[in-house]
Amino acid sequence: RFLLTANPTPPPPRTPLPSPPPPIPQAPLLATYFRNASPPTFSNLKLFAPANLRAATALPGYSRFVNHCISNRFTLRYSGGLVPDVLQLLVKGGGVYSSPATGVSGDAGGGAAPAKLRVLYELVAMACVVECAGGEASDGAGRFLARKLGDLDERSPVCYGSPEWVSMYDEMVGPMLAGEAEAGEPSSF
Repeated sequence: RFLLTANPTPPPPRTPLPSPPPPIPQAPLLATYFRNASPPTFSNLKLFAPANLRAATALPGYSRFVNHCISNRFTLRYSGGLVPDVLQLLVKGGGVYSSPATGVSGDAGGGAAPAKLRVLYELVAMACVVECAGGEASDGAGRFLARKLGDLDERSPVCYGSPEWVSMYDEMVGPMLAGEAEAGEPSSF
């Protein structure tokens, strides 16, 4: 609620900033560079960064979402890290990053793929960056930044990206995440 901005930045020359940076009196050349850089925007670029692919074995909706992206010839971009994958979406100007979850941390088998990313330390900051750039962030049940924090180590599934792709993710995967919680099965949120 009180986060104004977050700026994880790759090195220049392609550094997107979704919000104006504070004045940098010590570095006038760098300040000029940032003022002249155009802010990133999100389009419906077919770029897909799937995290936690094990969840596709337990969530048929996520399996359909992954298969949709593959069959529609999305460019695959997966580095294994939240920040580099989301920054790639910002630099390219669109796409989708998804990391759903099933089960709970500590589940050893049964196709469990628990959420690993922490809400407070990783997900909220990236959601702010993505939304400032015109994208959307969702936990499968709705807008990510509208959720309330349960505890300092809370972990959650997430989807960032172009509004069209995030809406598709919510339609295909979101009901399954909610259904898992309603059925009394372990859930990550």
